[in-house]
Amino acid sequence: MFPISLRGCACLALLLLAVPAMAQPSRIPATLPAVLDWTAAHHPALQRMTHELQARSALVDAAGFGPPLTLDAEVENPAGTGEFAGGDRLETTLSLGGVLEWGGRPMLRRVEALSRTDVLRIELDQQRRDVLADAALRFIDLARAQADLDLLEQALKAAEQTADASRERQQAGAASAADTQRATLELSAARLRIR
Repeated sequence: MFPISLRGCACLALLLLAVPAMAQPSRIPATLPAVLDWTAAHHPALQRMTHELQARSALVDAAGFGPPLTLDAEVENPAGTGEFAGGDRLETTLSLGGVLEWGGRPMLRRVEALSRTDVLRIELDQQRRDVLADAALRFIDLARAQADLDLLEQALKAAEQTADASRERQQAGAASAADTQRATLELSAARLRIR
């Protein structure tokens, strides 16, 4: 039950840190390298990864320590009896104890913690690449949509110019009403495509 509540507290703390960052809108740059830099600096999952690695380094440091020493104090005959009453006959025993480790166990624990940290670092680097790849794909999709919109706007301008020229030619007697109608239909189709 303890790890669940600790995990819940960690999620709540992360949420409290992420909400102010999301509440302040900032302008995302318009180039792919700038978008990747912005994503690396502001994406909550990437920030979480950085904090996980920092916490893991503290666990690596703690793994190098041996088992703790214990200090015990035992007091006997504190009040005494009869002529031995009082603090003169107080018996106190202090003992210092600890576990002896053989074969470099602290170093083995540290090596294990370092290897677990390396595995976590590899997993987090993969997640970082996945997040950045997703940001790059979204940027490319947005750039493609913007380019398509630009082409549709150019096609609309060309259709407007063609329709105007066709009307002028019909008024001058150089074009038929069917040509003007075709140009007007093309203009309507271009307006529908842009919406």
